[in-house]
Parts: sequence; structure tokens; C-alpha cells
Amino acid sequence: MSDTIRVTVEKINEQGKVVSKVVVIEKEISKPEEIIDIGFRHSEQVDILKSIQDEYISQQSIYFKEDLDACPRCGGKLCKHGYTKSDFHAVFTDHKIPTCRQVCNDCQWRSIPSIKSLFGTNIHPDLGKMQSEFGARYSYRDAQSILNKMSYYVRKVNHHNGIKQITQLVGKHIDEHPDEIPHDVKPSDELIVQVDGGHVKTIEDQRSIEAMTSVVYDAKNIEYKGGRVKDNGDVTEIRGIITSKSCAASALSDNQKSIRSQTLSAAKLQGLTKQTKLTAICDGAANCWSVIDSLSDECQSIERILDWFHLSMKFKNSGLGNKKLNEKLDGAKWYLWHGQVEDAISRLEELKQEVTKDTKKVNKLEKLLSYVVNNKNYIVNYDERKNKDLVFTSQMAESNVESLINQRCKGQQHMKWSRDGLHNILTLRAAMNTYTWPKVWEKHVLFGLKKAA
Repeated sequence: MSDTIRVTVEKINEQGKVVSKVVVIEKEISKPEEIIDIGFRHSEQVDILKSIQDEYISQQSIYFKEDLDACPRCGGKLCKHGYTKSDFHAVFTDHKIPTCRQVCNDCQWRSIPSIKSLFGTNIHPDLGKMQSEFGARYSYRDAQSILNKMSYYVRKVNHHNGIKQITQLVGKHIDEHPDEIPHDVKPSDELIVQVDGGHVKTIEDQRSIEAMTSVVYDAKNIEYKGGRVKDNGDVTEIRGIITSKSCAASALSDNQKSIRSQTLSAAKLQGLTKQTKLTAICDGAANCWSVIDSLSDECQSIERILDWFHLSMKFKNSGLGNKKLNEKLDGAKWYLWHGQVEDAISRLEELKQEVTKDTKKVNKLEKLLSYVVNNKNYIVNYDERKNKDLVFTSQMAESNVESLINQRCKGQQHMKWSRDGLHNILTLRAAMNTYTWPKVWEKHVLFGLKKAA
């Protein structure tokens, strides 16, 4: 006879004596012929977990009753009157939990509670957290598929409509009940704030709605990996991981009230005080600078910098289709890389005169010139900042627009959003990307679960 492994659940009383023992599974220990034979299979692991949960929950069943001292109708004595099975959904398993019925011997009033009536929801918050986070990261149907695969079995609780509901409710609660700034936040001498925006297809009358995002962090909290910056300012495949950051996002049409308020809170989470110096990186859009301007009274100073990545992309998209002309265009870019704005403008004006007969090239150069002129006060000596290891581009760290908007809201072309639905998703994604999320998620998820119930 081969050796066997046995998994059991024991109940031990206050004196340390085993009063009950239940065998969860017995399995023969055999030689693995293939790697798939090592350990327990996925379904076995879930079944073991379910059996252990069932045993533990059954021991808790005496507490699953309404906390009543007397009959609420006549004041008579209440007596136990059996149990009723009630649904409960844990992270990976579903259960039928016995809840204690009570009856009044005088007027026959009955208490027949359920897990939902006792706790406001029958879904464990850990599962609710996973549902809302997956719903914020993936399409609701993809989230349903992923969660069911993790649990091995198809579960009704992971239906995409339920995931959508909890995701939207959690995002809405975060927006309407912003978290307080912790008392232990350390003041920061210098912070970086990036503000950007993106357009998303909508189900409303207009073709798209604009969503805005911001991220605040300390340059000390960026870990760079790979890549380099060329002499002309091109950044090659370099990305940084921000180890501590605070994010904000909004899709509301409220004259920037929401994004400004959230950005201020994000900055305070990173240690913003009246003595903090801010470095602001923006793509040049007036609405982005407007968000930055709203922080002026909350800090010591703001150094505004036109994002080199966006400036560089403007030049890339303005290619003139001619080697000689493109070399002159690169010359204008070189001037900007070194902070020589007027020289760059002059070079672009000269180029414009050279292609005056080509309407398409003229239009490209006029748009580029307009962009440079409108943002010339924010163009710095990027080469000097690079040499001093100072931030000068959003490309040096992960794109906030990409991580908060594009990955979820623009990844599939058929996606169309309502403004409120998009805002709730973005609010939740911003919270998930903020370092405080592990400490604050529970109250938001619990609200969502109870509201959904």
C-alpha cells in the first residue's frame, strides 16, 4: 500500500482538546510521471479550499443570527428555530451558510436572516476588491473570464453585469468621498506634477469627450531602467518606475473643478506644502496649464516646462518629405533642445519661406510654429537639465494617459462611454495607481457591495 497524504480540519476547544476532526481529502503519494502530476491540480486546490471554508463557516454559524434581546413586536422571549441556508461568495469559492432562525413563543414573530441581511452584502470584500480592480483594468466580460479562470469554476457572482455595477459604484464612492490626507505624510521640498489629457469615444452627442489626468511624485522615487537620451534630445526606450506616486483623473465637464481638486489632493499626499517647489510638465494644452496654475497658492513656486516628449513628437509629425528640408527642421529642433527659442522660430520661419508653394508643407510648419510660439515661455534648456539629471519630459516615467485612460478606455475600438461611466472608471484607476490604495480600498469596496445589494 502506498503512502497517502491527508488534509484534515480539527476543532480544538479551550482546553486544547480535539473535539472534532473532518477529513478534507486523501490522496495517494505517487511518483510524478509528468510535471502535471506534481502537487494538487487547480480544481483540487479550489475544492480543498472550499471544504476548509465550509468547515470553518459551519463552526461560525451559531453567530449568524439577528442580535435581538427580545421580540421586536411584543417583547416576548425569542427561541432558536433551526437554520436557513444562505448564499455567501468568498474570493474563490461559493458557499451555503446556515443562519439561525428565531421565533417568539408568544406572538410567533419569526426572524429568518440571511448573510446579506446581516452584513449588508453576501460577497466578501476581498472578492469585491478583485472584481472592481479587474473591472477597472479590463473590459467587464474579460474580467468575468479572468475571475472564473482563477476560481476554476464558472461562478454567477462573477457575471460581467455585476462586475460593472461594483466597479462603477466603487469609483463613484471614491469620487464623492475623497480620502483624508494621512497625518504622517512627510513634507516634500520638491515635487513633479504632470498633467495630460486624452479623448475617448462617447455614446453622447459629440464624437468624443476629453479626460484629464495628473500624477504627482518626487524625482527621488523614480527608478530608471535601460535606454538613453541622444544629443538631439531623442529618448530611446527609456522608462522609469515611480515607486511612490499619487494620481488624479476626471472626465467631468465641470470647468475643471474635479481635476483641480483631485490634483491638489494628490499633491498633498506627496507632501505638498507652502514651502514646496513644483516642477510642472505639460504637453502645451491651455487646459493642462490651467490645472497647474490652480496650484500656485499652495506651493512656494512652480517651474513650468513644456514636455520635451510632446515637443519632439510635434517635429516628428511635421516631416517635410525631403532630406535637406528635414535636416533644417532637425536644426530647429536642436535649437529648442538647447533652449534657444528665438533661433528655432527663425529657422522655422525660413523653412516656411522655402516651401511657400507647397500648401501641405506650409500648413505643417504653421501648426508647428504656432505650438512653439504659444509655449515659448515654457521651453527650457533641455540639454542642461538632462546633464543635471533634472526632469524635462514625461517620457522618463510611465505615461499617465496611457496607464489611466488608453489601456482601459481606448484599447478596443468599439468602446464608447458615457461621461459619468468614464469618470467613475478613471477615478478608480487613479486611486489604484496611488500609493495609499492598499490602506483605503476597504471602505470604498464595502460601500459598493452594500449599495449593489
